[in-house]
Amino acid sequence: MSQVYSTEPQTSGRVVLQTTHGPIDISLWCKECPITTRRFLQCCLDGYYDDLIFHRILDKFLIQTGLRNETNCDDEDDDKNQKKDRPEVQSRIRFNHRGQVALAKTLITGDTASNDNLTDQFFITLDEAPF
Repeated sequence: MSQVYSTEPQTSGRVVLQTTHGPIDISLWCKECPITTRRFLQCCLDGYYDDLIFHRILDKFLIQTGLRNETNCDDEDDDKNQKKDRPEVQSRIRFNHRGQVALAKTLITGDTASNDNLTDQFFITLDEAPF
C-alpha cells in the first residue's frame, strides 16, 4: 500500500469536516488542482456544507454530499464559469485507495457539454474506485 502513496504528490492544504460521526480530515492538492481546491475551500468557508447529509452512500465505494436544491455555493452565472468548472486531471492523482476526495460532475441526460462541469457536491471514496 505504501507504493500507492509514494506516487502521489505532496498535499498542501487541509480541511477538517465535522460530522455527527466524528471529524473527517481532508488533504488537498492545492498546486495540482488550484481551481477545484479554491472552489471547495470557498464553499467550506461560506458554510455551504453545514448541516448537509451524505445523500449518496454506496457501500464499499463512496459517500457523497453537497446536494442543495435551492442554492449553489457561488452566485455567479454557470455560463461564465463553464471553462473553470472543468475537472483538473493530474496523472499522479488516481482514485486508487480509500479516502480520495473530489468534486462531483453534473449528470444531465443527453447534454454531453454539461456532463464535464463540476458541481458543489463532493464525494469521498471508501475503497479503490478505478473509474
